[in-house]
Amino acid sequence: MRRISVLPAIAIVALAPLVAAQPKDGDLVASVILGSTNVVYIDKTTGQMQSLTSSAQHASMPNAVLMAPNNDDMIFTDLAGLIARVTPAGVITTIATIPGGLQSGDLLQNGNYIFNSFANLFEVDSVGTVMTVGPTIPSTNAIARDHDTDTILLAGTSSAGALLEFDPRTNTITTLCPFSGTMSGIDPMPRGWNGSRAAAFSAFSPMFNVCSGNALVQQITSSTGQSMKIDDATGNAYIVSTNGAVTEYDPMTATLVRTWGTFSGQNFSGVDMYRSRKITGSGTGASGTPYGITMNFGPAASGGTVLLGLSLGQRPGIPAPGGGVINLAPDPLLVLSVQGLLNGTILTGFQPTLDSLGRGGGTIAIPAGLPSGVTFYFSAIAIVQQSIVITANTIGVRVP
Repeated sequence: MRRISVLPAIAIVALAPLVAAQPKDGDLVASVILGSTNVVYIDKTTGQMQSLTSSAQHASMPNAVLMAPNNDDMIFTDLAGLIARVTPAGVITTIATIPGGLQSGDLLQNGNYIFNSFANLFEVDSVGTVMTVGPTIPSTNAIARDHDTDTILLAGTSSAGALLEFDPRTNTITTLCPFSGTMSGIDPMPRGWNGSRAAAFSAFSPMFNVCSGNALVQQITSSTGQSMKIDDATGNAYIVSTNGAVTEYDPMTATLVRTWGTFSGQNFSGVDMYRSRKITGSGTGASGTPYGITMNFGPAASGGTVLLGLSLGQRPGIPAPGGGVINLAPDPLLVLSVQGLLNGTILTGFQPTLDSLGRGGGTIAIPAGLPSGVTFYFSAIAIVQQSIVITANTIGVRVP
């Protein structure tokens, strides 16, 4: 790992909020590379798109967007290599700049960011320290961390010709699935495919693809897919396209759930769901060490009761009250955690209720003596007013 630069402080590049309206839980947030050239959000109920930032706030075209670890703000990258945070009110602050331009990003197990250019991977901490990781990668449009394996999936361009996987422990890149087209987006599928590990990726054609094992098991051609996000609760994919189309697709039934039409003149480059990162973690995950958990369910969960879940798998998942799925395997460890029998031993420091902003947290005490490769999966639900259930994403913590 080679350190490139350290930013002594985070620079504020825009102070004034752009609009009074702000994204709400579940809205789609997207970067637009051509057209309005900004960060926008789309109300999934009304289908209306609103600007979060203005073109004047961007010196270069934003190329990707993802939820920040605090689950309130968003992170975007641009073609000039800027990594910046944008608040729900449209305020932008610079985290770091990596010359040469960036394509996409995700969060690592240790809590740092990981971003990619076409040829390199970069790890960036919260104060802007930038480090290169791994070997030079084949030409890559998008990356995502796989919580099953704590590896990085690489969606290559046509010159790469395959869905690839980078293992930071061995510093090697291997092929998962051959593919002859230009991939544009990537996201692991928490529910997998027929019980097995799987990842979905968008491409210029076919629009939607599923890789399980070492084979392509599903390909759908409907439109040009530019970026995608898998909804942890439903398993559905949200896909944005270069022609301005926004669609929701159910991979398990091979059906188009709905489309929000085409936003004329908008060339979407990235997409995420607002407040989809309700749970984040930080730490090495090493045997005998604490692993920190931060939860932010948002103000809608103010004062809610929180129910913790810890498992040794995330499939097949369990039905969530009120709909959707909690991506945890129904194993004995999950039973112990739900019954509160791990509180104070393995799950420590968690309060039974969230604060007034819907936040909480604690620590997973990774037991000593575990072999490398053991993976714990953590999730939680918030119960508000004894009837409203808010589910969260599942994170994997792998013993290195």
